[in-house]
Amino acid sequence: MKLQLKLDKKAIQQFFLDHTEKIVLAGIAVCFLLVTYHAITREGYIVQGQTTRQDSKPENLKQAVDNAKANIERPYDPKRAYDKLAGDFKFNEAIHGFRGRVDPQAYAMVTPFSRPPSPSTILRGMPTVLPVERLVAQMGRGPVAVAEQGGPGPIGGQVHGRRWVLLKGLVPVGKQKEVYRGLYGNATLQDPTHDSPEYRGFFVQRIDVTPGSSAVGERGNFYLWTAAKSAEGPANRGVQQGGDVVDGKFVEPALCCPLPQVSDRVWGPEAAYPPEIPAGDKLGPADVRVPPPIIDRHKRPPGAKGEEPDDLGTKPDPKAGHAAGQLETEEEKGPAYLLLRFFDFDVQPGRQYRYRVFLVLANPNKGKPEGSVQDAEMVKPRNIGLVKVVQDGGGAVVDVQCDPRLADWSAPSPPVAVPEDVELLAYAVQMPARPGQEPSGATRVVSWSKNLGINAWHEYPVVRGKIVDFKADVTYHGQHVPVDFFTGDLIVDLAGDPIAPRDHRPPMRRNQILVWESGGLVIHDKDVDEERFKALVPPKLKEKEPTIKAKVTPGGHGPHGKSKTEFDVDDGGVFDKPAGKSPGKR
Repeated sequence: MKLQLKLDKKAIQQFFLDHTEKIVLAGIAVCFLLVTYHAITREGYIVQGQTTRQDSKPENLKQAVDNAKANIERPYDPKRAYDKLAGDFKFNEAIHGFRGRVDPQAYAMVTPFSRPPSPSTILRGMPTVLPVERLVAQMGRGPVAVAEQGGPGPIGGQVHGRRWVLLKGLVPVGKQKEVYRGLYGNATLQDPTHDSPEYRGFFVQRIDVTPGSSAVGERGNFYLWTAAKSAEGPANRGVQQGGDVVDGKFVEPALCCPLPQVSDRVWGPEAAYPPEIPAGDKLGPADVRVPPPIIDRHKRPPGAKGEEPDDLGTKPDPKAGHAAGQLETEEEKGPAYLLLRFFDFDVQPGRQYRYRVFLVLANPNKGKPEGSVQDAEMVKPRNIGLVKVVQDGGGAVVDVQCDPRLADWSAPSPPVAVPEDVELLAYAVQMPARPGQEPSGATRVVSWSKNLGINAWHEYPVVRGKIVDFKADVTYHGQHVPVDFFTGDLIVDLAGDPIAPRDHRPPMRRNQILVWESGGLVIHDKDVDEERFKALVPPKLKEKEPTIKAKVTPGGHGPHGKSKTEFDVDDGGVFDKPAGKSPGKR
């Protein structure tokens, strides 16, 4: 008969309900016996200073704790620490190990780092050159210090009269930097040295716009200015440079021609561009604080016609610029504009000119890997947008061709007129005291002497039908220098009182002189000409300048003028009142 095991669910539940307390009590008793057994059989601790567990007693453990506290509270003793280290550290073995080569495999990582995904390649583009803004031209003339043989003078021993047109404008360097940042700020390949504007120089084109001139419509003259060269053309050579009135932060040698030394003026705002570029301290010829730059005045050697020039005379500055994406401080950002300034000394009296400028910027992609730029052709040119510089056989520039998509000429300047060297101005009219007599008058003839670079003037008596032509010998620094007062103007009529028009003559008011000049009738008014005279013969400079005597030779050299007058002239061309009497003088 087999034994059958029956599991009655209700019986099992009743069993645990009846014997739960006994089961729990039995478990606790078993755990207590196990803990007691392990406590009795566990070996003792080995205290520092003991060799066996049997020697380690509670009092020894307490002594070890006290020693540890004393060691912590003890002041640091470097010698004791070194002695302990020297006893434990094997220096010779360590030194021998340091001298050995490091095995990279010993530092190999079992699991390499996960490389982040590389960003997409951003290729470099070609920036556009922002042209010069608000180009203006101003005429001037005066005694300039020269290195070549000229007249005697107070600056450097030599002065010579020079006419010039001062051309100036604003170079938007701040906006140009923004163009560079937009192109190269996030480019995959960046060049901190060249990823900022690097101006190498500029070309100037001058056009003759004199009404009726045969030169109107021609391409005009081209001039080149760089930091290492003076403008091309013989009239620019030999001019001595002086100090400046513009803060150096606005001046880039490749864009700004230094100021010439001129003895009859102190340079001021006319040499700057206020308010964007203000003038600082006014520096005269006796207060030159900024040494002139070293300038190579030789022409660029002739090159193949139609080829790009090998060099414009400048070299990249390895310290210039930041990376395009690098933040700059306000001081490092620099001004919003740089000053463009150029002196054209090759101008002629009686002509009118207009100018425009082409800026030359170095190509920041020159020499870069072809795979880093948008177009492989971008790495070839030295300059941005400059296609060809055509030269004649003597090396002079005769044409500049550009790519207007990248760089173009500036807007032309307003016309600037260079006045004639000799001007006739009305001074006074004396009507006859008796009927039948002719009226008489006096004119002021102002002549700019190219030899001296000053405005000499003379009060000259006139009557109807007289041609105002004469010459005077001026004694200047001990030398006799002839000055021409040849106007070729014919005195037609004089009016002391208002007169009505007759024949083909225009109506005239008081103190007016009717003159036939340059093929037409011109009325000279005393009041108007007085203001013109003040502009031509300004007040004396405050600085003490040597004063010399000049006189007109009796029976002057001109075919029509005869008078005798003495007057004083300073180095600025300021003349004192005549010593003699002349008709019409009040």
